[in-house]
Amino acid sequence: MRRLFATLAVLLAAVFAGGTDARAQTPEIAAFAGWGFGGSLISPATGDGIAIEAGPVYGGTFSAAISRTWRVEALVSRQESRVEAGAPGSHINVALERYMAGLQEEKARGGVRAFGTFLVGATRFAPSGFESELWFTLGVGLGVKTRLSDHLGLRFEARGYYTPLNSSGATVCGSGGCIFAFSGSGVFQGDVSGGLLFAF
Repeated sequence: MRRLFATLAVLLAAVFAGGTDARAQTPEIAAFAGWGFGGSLISPATGDGIAIEAGPVYGGTFSAAISRTWRVEALVSRQESRVEAGAPGSHINVALERYMAGLQEEKARGGVRAFGTFLVGATRFAPSGFESELWFTLGVGLGVKTRLSDHLGLRFEARGYYTPLNSSGATVCGSGGCIFAFSGSGVFQGDVSGGLLFAF
């Protein structure tokens, strides 16, 4: 694993030292899948933290160039997760859906491009059987893209998200009552993913 991270670091350093690939100016659509993790809620009954379990994440992006090194990007993703319910050993399934847009800067050498993205948008927290909540969210991402041909490539990325929650807190409620209150310090989450990139 250490050797893999060292190789990736060398690759990123080499890419950032290079120029710009003209093919990077085309619009791109990417479909990805990966693993989401992090985040916790506060139980109103006990005051204890309740972790949002790690789970599979999938989605897509669309980006278009606005200069030689800058792009605008939109992202839609969904993470399948669960949280512990009131009874010991019981859980509630939760979907975390993100709808975000922002700016992306990329540096390229040949067919390999390293990029960083800043995103603003919302996370929809939707526990099964309860009302959903929509949270304002900030995000950042770092990754690499490589082209297999003029119209097909690969994209690998790690993203981090921060949701500043109001300390007076929303609650997740349904017909069975309310089960969660949210921490005022905010929620940090992240994901890692890889997928196919389509350029046109």
